[in-house]
Amino acid sequence: MTSTTTTTSTTTSASSALEIKPHTSPISTLNSDLARWYSHLHHPLLLSLFYLSFEELVKDPTTALLSGLVPLGVLQVGYVVLCLPPVMGEGGDGKGEGRKSRGGGKGNGGRSGEAESMGGRIIAPFILLLPSPNAIIPKTPPQTTPSHHLPNLKLTPLPSQPALLSLTLTSILATPVLLCLLILTGAPLTTHIPHTTLLAAHMAHLLALPLFYCHGVDARRWRDVASLYCPFDDVWGAAVGGLLGAWGGAVPLPLDWDREWQRWPVTVVTGAYIGVAVGKFVGGMLLKGKRIEFD
Repeated sequence: MTSTTTTTSTTTSASSALEIKPHTSPISTLNSDLARWYSHLHHPLLLSLFYLSFEELVKDPTTALLSGLVPLGVLQVGYVVLCLPPVMGEGGDGKGEGRKSRGGGKGNGGRSGEAESMGGRIIAPFILLLPSPNAIIPKTPPQTTPSHHLPNLKLTPLPSQPALLSLTLTSILATPVLLCLLILTGAPLTTHIPHTTLLAAHMAHLLALPLFYCHGVDARRWRDVASLYCPFDDVWGAAVGGLLGAWGGAVPLPLDWDREWQRWPVTVVTGAYIGVAVGKFVGGMLLKGKRIEFD
């Protein structure tokens, strides 16, 4: 009896030790009429843009993908700025509330929540020097007092800067990672290199840019992303849908139909665009808050 109890206790302890603690929470759309309205309009706009360029994509994939990269980036940046909360700190609830300052925000040990970003760390490009309306003007000796006082300068974040930094990280980090992933999953290695690179760039803007904007560069959050343990929402649903759509879009490539649209990477990028739109709807409406569980 004692042996059985010890075994059960050991198994329970091992299960508790292996339990994964998530560091991400579902991301909610900003609480404004414009955000709710545009969040429903954005992905139909993406599909419309892709549909209008599909004929050119079939004729000349590299030119079409290259010319469509700028409009895609503009639409994605507009979407994240208007609809999504910027980088959440630890303990954020998905509505743009970041990490609270440590030590009550007093003295040098505390940091203002306005000056924190990217998982609670200050990122230099996010900071702008602006006058503080409540600044206290220090007293100076009468002989050096100027005719007018300048207010102290306060560190405040510029709202558009997280989107620009996310766009930069998407280009220099996410695109090479997705390029390697495409090659590892069967993309041509020695031929069609421009095609594959532009495909990776489109997928990075579709999938990774909103993730960078909402999760920043917090390693714990990206562990949830890499392990597919993020909760479903508009952003994560679109990312999963885009990956599955691109994978499904590769199915017609080896089929002997002799169609122009079967050239690399037309069907893959088509599947990615459709998958993002479908995944956003499914993740944000049907599966929101649920996680992929592996037994």
